[in-house]
Amino acid sequence: MKKLKLMLLLVLGILALNIWTATAQVVVIRPTPPPPPMGWVRPACPSPQHIWVEPYWYWDRRAGRHIWREGYWMRPKPRHVWIPGHWQDTHDGFIWIDGHWGRR
Repeated sequence: MKKLKLMLLLVLGILALNIWTATAQVVVIRPTPPPPPMGWVRPACPSPQHIWVEPYWYWDRRAGRHIWREGYWMRPKPRHVWIPGHWQDTHDGFIWIDGHWGRR
């Protein structure tokens, strides 16, 4: 009985971790990489409390192509750190991992 409870707890923990991780990112699989970054200029920081989010290419399903997203300043969440989005090359194609806030 103890083994069954331990196994159930382990399965529930894995499921909870997968659900938490899935909400932290958006995954888009593309067979080709995004275009090279466009030239851009970082505007002045509005305040010392703001952080810069780098510009990036994202995939627009409706348009059927990559769209350039300009960078922007934003205020950080307390006790969090910004984890930038990035394209990851996999055997299935290129996967976009969305930027998100992670706990410090």
